[in-house]
Amino acid sequence: MALAAVACVALAACSGNGDEEAETAAAPATDASTTISQPDQSTTTKAAPTTTTATTTTAAPEPKPKPKPKPKPSPSGPQETPRKIAVMVENLYSPSRAQSGRPQWGLSGAQVLFENVVEGGITRFMAIYDSNVPGPPLIGPVRSARLPFVQIAHGFDAEYAHWGGSQFALELLADPQYGQLNAEGNAVAGFRRTSERAAPHNGITSWEMLNHAANALGRDQVSVIDEPWRTEAAKPKAEVQVGAIGLTFSTNRAMDVCFQYNRATNSYDRFTNDGGMTPHVELLTGAQLSPTTVIVMEMDASIFNNGRSRYVHTQTTGYGPLYLFKNGQRVDGGWSRPTTDKQIALTTHDGKNIALPPGQTWVALIVRSEGGTLDPRPPGATCTP
Repeated sequence: MALAAVACVALAACSGNGDEEAETAAAPATDASTTISQPDQSTTTKAAPTTTTATTTTAAPEPKPKPKPKPKPSPSGPQETPRKIAVMVENLYSPSRAQSGRPQWGLSGAQVLFENVVEGGITRFMAIYDSNVPGPPLIGPVRSARLPFVQIAHGFDAEYAHWGGSQFALELLADPQYGQLNAEGNAVAGFRRTSERAAPHNGITSWEMLNHAANALGRDQVSVIDEPWRTEAAKPKAEVQVGAIGLTFSTNRAMDVCFQYNRATNSYDRFTNDGGMTPHVELLTGAQLSPTTVIVMEMDASIFNNGRSRYVHTQTTGYGPLYLFKNGQRVDGGWSRPTTDKQIALTTHDGKNIALPPGQTWVALIVRSEGGTLDPRPPGATCTP
């Protein structure tokens, strides 16, 4: 490649290429410019000699201030980065663990996570992993491809791992420029099923398996990204502006989430509505998911209904409002992207690039017409009653 959650209800949608998934879920009750200093050029010189034998005393020259180093320009344009692999992960909630997508395997090891409503009011995740960081031993439940996620992964020049997909996503992935790893196609050996859950909620993989599959297919060892996101040092502020971030994605209350700022870790503890706001944990470790940065992007969407499923195709190109939360602070701005082969730009209202602290970044794409909302809460607010 040169550049580049959710359950079936009907058993028929759980086999084959997975492109016709009708999705439902048990909905819990609502809880509802650097200045360079110039050296001093003045010195004191020795006085001219006279006819006497006496000499003048020369004063010691004042020390010249050391010039400040010029700031290095931020990198721009296409850059080679370590190989990235994006994995589709389920987020269906069911009181029955065997029929649920929660809790998931391996989300805490992702560098970036995207969350977006797909159909049936249910969200799905795309977790992006980087070969520069040791990948988790298990990732899943792996689910089928959806068009908006394919387009976003293309901007990261990532290999796109999925288990089948919708008609629209598979048609796009047929283009060789999209580096797909399909459990029902070219990368069967990169996936397996576990007996811990019922199909289709039991598809799993790992970084090692996917990396091996990509190598076997002769894929590039690097991902070339146009204008990668900027980074900065972590710097928690003395004054917290936002204590918690409430989000809805649809009218399905099981998809409601909340991020609560944790000053001790300078990150945002995630909660999901599992019959009440509950810590969203990582199945491998039991630890609560807690990204360093939360980004909320408002996007429009087109609806495609094939008679069996109503697909929400979020429009990932263009521009729209952006709300970014880091270090307990809120930064308002905008996102923009001219074409799907470009990275999504994150800028302030005056056009400056927004830098992200190190750690995991969680990106929530909300579609207002589908019931998406943002509720930033004051300092001291929590996600639980």
